[in-house]
Amino acid sequence: MRVYSVYQSPTAGGDDDLIFIKDGFCWPALVLPLIWPLWRGLWLVALVVVGILVAVSTVVEAGLLAPLTGTVIEVAVALILGFEGNNLRRWVKSRRGWREVATVSGRRLDDAERSFFSAIEVTSTGALLPRTGEAL
Repeated sequence: MRVYSVYQSPTAGGDDDLIFIKDGFCWPALVLPLIWPLWRGLWLVALVVVGILVAVSTVVEAGLLAPLTGTVIEVAVALILGFEGNNLRRWVKSRRGWREVATVSGRRLDDAERSFFSAIEVTSTGALLPRTGEAL
């Protein structure tokens, strides 16, 4: 079972303003450490990753660091991003005013969404109301 945090936009107006962020390792962040933060709108994270990778490349090109060591550092950056990518998404969403409204679980995202929307009703104003007799 995967666990998802449900975040609601500060300008909530319906169920389109909800996102589900998986808890745990993020494979796309590991495989695409430069593209993934940009794709997710994590501009500060992308800037830090680019800065680290450019600095390591510059130091290796200057001959101050062995190429193998530079590669190990680049792989370490990708691993850290893989392990912490979803936590960074949560952090950025919280800083932008999104609020965590629930934690749900499911085998896949579809199951978690189904569980959430069967227990919670989203009004046209974006308010979240529990359905009668249901619990998360």
